[in-house]
Formats: sequence, structure tokens, C-alpha cells
Amino acid sequence: MGAIREALFGKVDLDTIVATYLLGARPGGMKLRWKSGSASSEELADEKTACIEVGGSGAVAKNNFDHHSPLADGGVNLSACAQVLERLAKLVRYVDELDRGDRSMDRVRAKKPFPDFAPPEAVVQKLPPISTFPSLAQLVSGMLLTVRDPEERMRQGLEIVDVVVQTGVDPYASMEPILDVLPQGRKWAEAKRVHDRKASELKPEWYITKSGKKLAVIETEWFGAPGELYGRGAEIVISLNPVYSENPATESYRKFTVAGKNVVVRPLLEEISKLEAGWAGPPTGTIFGSPRGVSSTLMLEKVREMAIETL
Repeated sequence: MGAIREALFGKVDLDTIVATYLLGARPGGMKLRWKSGSASSEELADEKTACIEVGGSGAVAKNNFDHHSPLADGGVNLSACAQVLERLAKLVRYVDELDRGDRSMDRVRAKKPFPDFAPPEAVVQKLPPISTFPSLAQLVSGMLLTVRDPEERMRQGLEIVDVVVQTGVDPYASMEPILDVLPQGRKWAEAKRVHDRKASELKPEWYITKSGKKLAVIETEWFGAPGELYGRGAEIVISLNPVYSENPATESYRKFTVAGKNVVVRPLLEEISKLEAGWAGPPTGTIFGSPRGVSSTLMLEKVREMAIETL
């Protein structure tokens, strides 16, 4: 399995042009080769060659997009570009469900081959499981854990999506088949595995603040604690890293992070600043931290008590 290296096509019409475009071909990019008649069995079997209206009807998993022969199961055989769009739509549906936090197997989706993002109840079926490790979301998370520069993150993210589309790997399934296609795929998967292991090891203390907010308090060296604890139901997180450092070359120090999930925690910042200078956060007021470069002298118990009383 690998990214498409060339697009093989027969008659040039709008269908073949759009199908080839949706597969990622651009002028000067993917190799384009005209074929008179049908593609050979070897060409149809080669997943790195996209065969567009030159045979292989219905074999979209092999990157063959043709609708001139009936499907064996009697299903609707879409135009070539619609077959490619169906693949893209499945990817979009997966992302949409993730973005809306709707990843349950009890969700439904259309039986129809061409997607309907709001299917009537008469044409629904159970969704497949959200995959085994690494899922597409986990692979992207591993990339984000490894790559820090936002623009490079976007470039690498586009590469992941490009490989998913071109190989035809099911976005709901494991990304194991494409890990070796991506130069850093296995590194990203391992980064996510380590991240998840550290997340599972978190043992926070739980409290309810004066206004009824659910507060999680943790001492950990792991930077991802707030996000993980939000997922466990925390509305406010106090995390103390006893050995924080910007990079291995700098000396570590005690650093607090106080964060709220859609909760303004700035009132606590104002109170803590009366005890120790240098605490700060962005104007949103939903997150702040102790001074950079120097250890906070405040005890975790004190910050916790102030949070309970103030928030």
C-alpha cells in the first residue's frame, strides 16, 4: 500500500478530470498516463496506480474507479468522480463525528453509497467501531505531540490526509497499513501510545468548588494533564509540575498551571497574584500559570484551597 504515483485514464471528460483532481493530481504533480482500452490486470492490481474508467469497476479499494460494468451485488455503480467523492465523504463523516464528540457505535449513517449527512431513519445502519490503534485521530494526535511548529503541523497533517485518501484506507479502521507509507508514521504512533499510557497513570484528587464546579488537582511532570482531566469530567484543573523546563538545557523549576474548560479562572489569578508576583495568563481568562523561569513558593494545598473558595 502506498500513495498513488500515477493516474491511468481513458477518455478525457469532466468525470475523469474531476476524479483525478479529487485524488490529488495537480498539473506538474502526479504522473498522468493515457490508456487506450482497458488497463492490464497488473495495472488494475497495482494500488499505487489509480485506474480511472479503464476497467476494474467497483474495485475502489484497489484505486480502480469505473462504472461501466454492473456491480456483483447489484448495488448502484456511481460515476468515477462520485466513487472518489464517496471515499472523501467517509473521511469527512469520521472527522465530523470526532469534532462533535459523537463517536459512539450507536451512531448511524446512511446505507446509500453516496453520502447523505442527515440520513432519514429508513436508510440507517450501525456505524463500525472507531478502530483499533492507531486510529486516524490517534495518528494525528501523535504528530501534534511530536511536531511543534504550526505551519509544519499543517504540512504533515495534509500529508497524512493525502495518504489516507490516496490509499483508500478506511478512516474508521486502524492506520497500521499506512504507518510505513508516512516517513514518521511509526514515530507518531509511538508518541501517542506513550502519551496515552501517561494519561492513564494520572491519579488526581477531586473537589467541588464553592460555585459547584468540578475541580481536579494533580502533581505530575506530564504536560497533557488538563486536557486528559477535562475528558474525565473536570471543569477546572490545577496541575503542578515539580520539574518543569522549557527545554533539557535549562534548569527545571516548580510550575503551576490553572485551567478551566469554558470556565473563567481569572478571579483566582487576581487572588494568587496578591501572594506571589509573576502569575499571568492570556486575556481569555480561562488559563494562567505561575512565574516562568523561577519556582513558585506556593504549596499545592494553598492553591487548591484558594481555588475552592474563589471559583
